Amino acid sequence: MLLFGGKHAYGKDGYLAKELLGDLSPAESLEGASMKEGTRYRVDFTPAGRVLPAFAGILEDASFPALLSVWAPVKTGEFSTSVMETSYGNPVLVTRRYGQGKVAMLLSNTLWKWQLGGADGSGKGLYGRFITQLVHMLNPKDGDAGQDDVLRIVMASGEAELRENVAIGVIGLNAKGGGDCLVKTPSGKKVTYPM
Repeated sequence: MLLFGGKHAYGKDGYLAKELLGDLSPAESLEGASMKEGTRYRVDFTPAGRVLPAFAGILEDASFPALLSVWAPVKTGEFSTSVMETSYGNPVLVTRRYGQGKVAMLLSNTLWKWQLGGADGSGKGLYGRFITQLVHMLNPKDGDAGQDDVLRIVMASGEAELRENVAIGVIGLNAKGGGDCLVKTPSGKKVTYPM
């Protein structure tokens, strides 16, 4: 799912404020969030965005024109990845896995400006290539579909300190219900968590 929007989508009365869509959103609007305009926002991929294979084709030759707007302030979710940001640190593209799919959220309504740079040999300009590669990244891979019996456990962070609270998520829990998750610690202790 690819989310575009402004105040009617991301605002406090927008469709992402609704329970179902709000739950899958990679970022949430903070108090006072609005479409910030009047500044030219330079953008680039974050380190996490630079390693995504989906954008490998445009990383080397892309000089992204500045954006004229960005929805801010937002808070990215624990299991979300900020893929592209402004030079001020505002997220512009945030992604996350949800169930068996992926969700991306674009936080600017001026990416259209990128199509003014002309077309390359494929007939697509920067905007067309970016959107095409983003949509391909969101499409489930052949191996992702139909794996209701596969349970993936993910952490919000790749590292944790001793005694630190850790957010853990589950991907792939089918609609038949969860049951219990049995965790065996390195010391041999068994802990059961209802799913």
